[in-house]
Amino acid sequence: MHISKERIGGARWLHAAESNFHDIVPANALGIDTAWINRLQQQPLAGGTPTFALNNLTELADAVT
Repeated sequence: MHISKERIGGARWLHAAESNFHDIVPANALGIDTAWINRLQQQPLAGGTPTFALNNLTELADAVT
């Protein structure tokens, strides 16, 4: 288990980001749920399939409330 996940214990964690390469792929490799803010409607990279795919931050705000 990654040390960051050990520190948060049983708390839920969602990593939200725009970069599939820099954020979604590594977070997936660590087993962290992800929300990809895919403003440019790109295709995910290998290993970069997000838990949630959203078009903008407004959709993210609506999803978490």
